[in-house]
Amino acid sequence: MIRSRCYLLMVLLLPIAAYAAKPFRVTGTLHLAGKPVWAHLVYTSGDQEVDDSARITGDKFTFAGELDGPVRVYLQIFYPPSGGKPFTREFYLEPGNHAITISEDRKMTVQGSLLNDDYVQLQQELA
Repeated sequence: MIRSRCYLLMVLLLPIAAYAAKPFRVTGTLHLAGKPVWAHLVYTSGDQEVDDSARITGDKFTFAGELDGPVRVYLQIFYPPSGGKPFTREFYLEPGNHAITISEDRKMTVQGSLLNDDYVQLQQELA
């Protein structure tokens, strides 16, 4: 009797486990002039706004965390106080590993997100 209740409980909790937060990792490489020093990743998780920051060292930065599912995020690259306006781009982030590259001409590519690939294609078709 107890064994059957345990199995029933496990079966009932399985869908909840499927919606549990899953890890993500973003690694970025910059080729921007002006030596930016901070990167920020801003997004909404549940009912909370998250503003995660990472120091840029050797033109590289890394973010790691957990997501319940895909979210639209804003990446901001900040320069020292004497620098110009921050570099800001939006993209879609999913659980998993992602690589971002920002070129000298300020174009950003995101690898590792099928949803973001679809978003970029939609933006190109709408342009």
